[in-house]
Amino acid sequence: MELNVTDYNEAIIKWCNTILACHYNLSFLTEDYSKDKVRDNRALIDRNLVRMHLSAQKIIDLVFPIPNAGEIHGLPREATMAADDPDVIVVDRENPSWDFRPWFGEKSGVLKEAVNKLMDYLETEYDLQVVTYLSETEWEKSVGGTIRSNMREIKGKANALLEMIETDRLVIKDVRVEDDID
Repeated sequence: MELNVTDYNEAIIKWCNTILACHYNLSFLTEDYSKDKVRDNRALIDRNLVRMHLSAQKIIDLVFPIPNAGEIHGLPREATMAADDPDVIVVDRENPSWDFRPWFGEKSGVLKEAVNKLMDYLETEYDLQVVTYLSETEWEKSVGGTIRSNMREIKGKANALLEMIETDRLVIKDVRVEDDID
């Protein structure tokens, strides 16, 4: 028998850095939001949103993968096709007896939700039929405020995850005991 340990800290650092780089590329959106600015920069915005979304999803999928059909129907993970997928542990070096998956799940979930909201708000269009109580200028200010809020949330959560991992406080690993078949 052999103990096989896979460290995922580097992967999460890479994904967080991708999110922060995309955040930087989109920082012009936090200055003065306007539908014209979004229209004129649509290719840059879309490319960065897709990269942010994929990175945030990879972080969540690593720690909280979607169960496959076998697991949904009650089979143990080891008896399904997902048996070889990582089953990570999240450990805080200062509190090794605590389960840090919920903390990590909350931070990565809020990060993903902020990216989703940012994507959603960048797709909204002013429609006088729907928005009857705001002028177009007031509506743009409202959407701009929401975009700024989501951008702050994205940066804060990505930095929180990054700081915990880069300071070696948080460790994310997959530990398995594998049989040597000779």
